[in-house]
Amino acid sequence: MNLTIIIPFLDEDSSLKKLLDSLIHSKEKIFEIIIINTGTHDLKNLVDHKYFSSFKINIQNRPNLFPGQARNEGILLVKSEFVGFLDSKTIPKKNWVTESLSKLEQNYQFVFGKYTINESEWFPKILRACTNGLKATDCLPGSVTSKRLLERVNGFNKTTRAGEDIEFFTKLKMLDISTYSHSEPLISYTGLPRNLFLALKKWYRYSFENSKINILSNQKFLYGLISLISFLYFLYSWNYLFTGNQWNQSTFFIPHLNTTVWGLLLASYFSFRSIILPLKNKEKISFIFPLNFIFIGIVGILIDLIKMPGRLVGMLNFFINRS
Repeated sequence: MNLTIIIPFLDEDSSLKKLLDSLIHSKEKIFEIIIINTGTHDLKNLVDHKYFSSFKINIQNRPNLFPGQARNEGILLVKSEFVGFLDSKTIPKKNWVTESLSKLEQNYQFVFGKYTINESEWFPKILRACTNGLKATDCLPGSVTSKRLLERVNGFNKTTRAGEDIEFFTKLKMLDISTYSHSEPLISYTGLPRNLFLALKKWYRYSFENSKINILSNQKFLYGLISLISFLYFLYSWNYLFTGNQWNQSTFFIPHLNTTVWGLLLASYFSFRSIILPLKNKEKISFIFPLNFIFIGIVGILIDLIKMPGRLVGMLNFFINRS
């Protein structure tokens, strides 16, 4: 069982070298590596010649393609039965190819990639803690399947910069495709933004891209928002509804109600963002405490706020699609 690996790539030749180095151990099972270069650099002049002696490498320059469209271009060039996907900022373990192909031999139709975030700098670690933590998560990079299945599902959404993987996984579920999820991560990701500006820019852009296709999560967000607004209105009206116009003379009167409620809500939200969610996502306690939880909470809240416009657009798309 030989595998063709498709790698969408954008202007970072140093990370490509690390990725190709990590595949050397599996070269006997790799039929071809197809790199779809969506950036401005000509990778044919940047990839070291030693890799061409280890692999059959096909570099296609396709400027300005979105990731889904780049993968679709790669699928058209595949000559082997099986296809694997990696991204330029992902590094597979030595046993990734053999482990994934073995699951296809067991008659699974699609094998998910599974990654953890591996960062060494302080700010990317803060981002890791307030997003995915150290939890191993199923993902598209590192996934392996057959070319026939990819043709059956018509590949990936080519009109969005982000979220095409979510839509693709939803399509697999709808078609009742048999899938396998590794028990341990076989992919390491090292591509988190290096500063706050780049992080907020990324999540702001991605929130709008996801709003085009991620209808289910926007529906849940809508219901959650309506529930929260209803709850706050009820609390805000408590003294008016239950004191019978006696206000502070009534047994049911609660002083400083609004201040207390908003203070508790904000404190709960900050605690959830800074401590509870990172621990749930298996972030190290030694990294969260004694002080990093403050920065984790602040950055997490800023990310939530920057995603709000995209979420609102997503709700609008939800109503349009429903109508």
